Amino acid sequence: MFSQITRAARSKASMKYVGTKSLAMRFQLSSRAMSALTLPPTPKEHAKPGFEPYFVGTYIDNQVLKSDSKQWIDVKDPATDVVIAKVPESTPEELDAAIQSAADAFESFKKVPLVKRNEIVFKYIELLKANKDRLAAIIVSEQGKSWSAAVADVYRGIQCAEHATQVTKETETVGMELSTDVETLTVREPIGVVSSIQPFNFPVMIPLWTIPYIIATGNTTVMKPSEQCPSTGAILADLAREAGVPAGVVNIVHGTHGTVNKLISDPRIRAVTFVGGNNAGKYVYDVATKHRKRVQINLGAKNHTIIMPDADKASVLKAVVTGGFSSTGQVCLSTDVLLLVGEAKKFIPDIIETVKGKIRGYHC
Repeated sequence: MFSQITRAARSKASMKYVGTKSLAMRFQLSSRAMSALTLPPTPKEHAKPGFEPYFVGTYIDNQVLKSDSKQWIDVKDPATDVVIAKVPESTPEELDAAIQSAADAFESFKKVPLVKRNEIVFKYIELLKANKDRLAAIIVSEQGKSWSAAVADVYRGIQCAEHATQVTKETETVGMELSTDVETLTVREPIGVVSSIQPFNFPVMIPLWTIPYIIATGNTTVMKPSEQCPSTGAILADLAREAGVPAGVVNIVHGTHGTVNKLISDPRIRAVTFVGGNNAGKYVYDVATKHRKRVQINLGAKNHTIIMPDADKASVLKAVVTGGFSSTGQVCLSTDVLLLVGEAKKFIPDIIETVKGKIRGYHC
């Protein structure tokens, strides 16, 4: 017990160091040409002509910063086609600073006791719930979902964070005594910096496939949100800071090809997670594995709906329209293929009419 208390005390001291002296040293590097920036305001309505775009922040060392980039990408409100934000192509210096921040933070964060890390995740969940409307409003404004779909996006992400509180069970050391003098142990340890490259279709849920798990397992991350809807990234990172995550554990950068190439090849990054299209995912996998990184990629799929002859008609019609056309079909679980068994083909005319009535601009 005494040794456990001692380790906890050392970890607490390490966390304090990350938040003070180390932060100042690293931030001097990352802020050489970067200035502080506020998080985007919560939208109250769709943007109209004349709207003044806001700058999307880069997040390094628990601080929201304005990039020094000369290249900025327009972010448009899909409902009105009005430019609402500018997101940067992070500079090489900013990418390097974010990765170094994560690498430095890992050295102390991996030593933080599991119980303490789990406390942070629980606090993070509370903050996510308290900020659900704020996050949903950003999704509606930048990504274009309906309010109900945006709220569902947030709640799915919260469910992932709740699941992360149980992941620590899978990180326990497991032992087996093979004989009187032979014992085997399986020890699972934090791996290091994990880069996370994310798509446009779920700007809260998919980042929450990374952040709470990173916290729970004692790793650190550099994340790249989609340039089409980037603002939720810094908000989620700042909520992690508020929950007690030390500086450097969660970092956000932006950009396109150059940023992705850096995140899948830099030697300080030990693992890569990617969600997106098949061609991009194959490229990420090939490059990252050549650099000896662990890689997890989630790509497109061909999902099938099987309808049996005795299926309930109302349930069939609802399932087909929701499964195939929710979020305009931009969901990895969208049902692309309909298999009708035997007499189930009787549903085809009703399916067509239902789709015509529900989907604007549909022609059959």
